[in-house]
Amino acid sequence: MTVAEPAPAPGAVAGPSADEPVALVDLFAGCGGFTRGFTAFRPAGRPESAGPVFRSVLAIERDPDAAATYTANFHPEDGGREGHPGDGTGHVHTGDIEHWQPTGEETAAEVVLGGPPCQGFSGLGKRDPDDPRNKLWRHYVRIVSDVIRPKVFVIENVDRFLTSPEFHDLEVETRPGGELADYRLVDPPGAEESDTPAERRRRYLLNAADYGVPQTRRRAIVIGVRRDVPGPETLRYPEPTHA
Repeated sequence: MTVAEPAPAPGAVAGPSADEPVALVDLFAGCGGFTRGFTAFRPAGRPESAGPVFRSVLAIERDPDAAATYTANFHPEDGGREGHPGDGTGHVHTGDIEHWQPTGEETAAEVVLGGPPCQGFSGLGKRDPDDPRNKLWRHYVRIVSDVIRPKVFVIENVDRFLTSPEFHDLEVETRPGGELADYRLVDPPGAEESDTPAERRRRYLLNAADYGVPQTRRRAIVIGVRRDVPGPETLRYPEPTHA
């Protein structure tokens, strides 16, 4: 069963005149909600007949059922046995991210998406700062910095991620000497030079309701841009449309 078409995702950016869709990779992909937001996105003035701005070239998801749904939504050509993805030779790797082996095709991706597991941060159930799943974002960083080196990466997580040691470590990694030193984090909406570190972090928290989604859903959205990409300072978060 395919997922319903939601409103375009805030933060999706691309040139509307591109002849070929921008290739993306989705890590911790689930059934593809993050990818769907990007593939549904159309910039102002781009007709539906022009096709999508983004296309998926790879997804990594450990849950077989979620991976099968992702395959059905974005890579039905891969088929699979009994409704599940195949043996990992297709576009969707079914298994733990630490066991994924690059094939070369993923290096064409200009955008990497990902919502690393947030069970240790989430307010649903017991929060455990020592939950080993909190460290899976390190694999996200490794793939961005060492394997794909996309122009842009986007991380989505629950609000408590912004006050976690993991988010602090992410900020540190973008400084000289860090794994993500070649990237800078895009200023969050409304950022001011006078902001304290805590104030700046809070600004990364976006509410989907402010962008036309009929649901109060607050999530941390963090965007990184490679420093050698021309004009990265022009990349900004979208203005709320329904605030």
